[in-house]
Amino acid sequence: MFRTNCGRKLDPEDEFCPGCRMKVREGFPEFQAEGFSRKHKSSKAWVWAILSLFVICGLALGGYFLWGKGSERSSLYPVKVNGQWGYIDKTGKIVINPQFDSAWDFSEGLARVKVGEKFGYIDKTGKFVINPQFDGAWSFSEGLAWVKVGGKWGYIDKTGKIVINPQFDDAYNFHEGLASVKVGGKYGYIDKTGRYVWEPTN
Repeated sequence: MFRTNCGRKLDPEDEFCPGCRMKVREGFPEFQAEGFSRKHKSSKAWVWAILSLFVICGLALGGYFLWGKGSERSSLYPVKVNGQWGYIDKTGKIVINPQFDSAWDFSEGLARVKVGEKFGYIDKTGKFVINPQFDGAWSFSEGLAWVKVGGKWGYIDKTGKIVINPQFDDAYNFHEGLASVKVGGKYGYIDKTGRYVWEPTN
């Protein structure tokens, strides 16, 4: 079998290509077939290279949001010095002096800390953005944090304003717009307005 410029397969006895009507010359069709094959393989290689580039870029962006921008664990680190907690940077330099009874990782620009028996939130300069006033607290997620007031859990925004009144026996972080809450041994889901999208069930 031979191939001509058009890439059509030929029988050995063919004198003219039935596709392009070009005269078949000995040796010439084989050369064209090889060139055609090389071009075809080259095109496939470019397609795979482009697809690989998209995959690599996607993984890089995913890593950035998952471990970079989305997670601030790599910015400041809580450390305990002489019974008090402060924060260091990656070099080990103390950037927020030890002054808290307990301290946790930063999340969405704020870190929860404990002073005495109350919880509040500081920014990366160590300044209180939300003064210690809660009986319990958790890290911010999707702009809200769950806090404990009078034995019940509710949610605050980054200004410290209560946006979902304390009414739950337990609560958890928001994830994609919903948070799991516990009421009387039953679990349900609420949205960011505090409305149940799934009533508490066993």
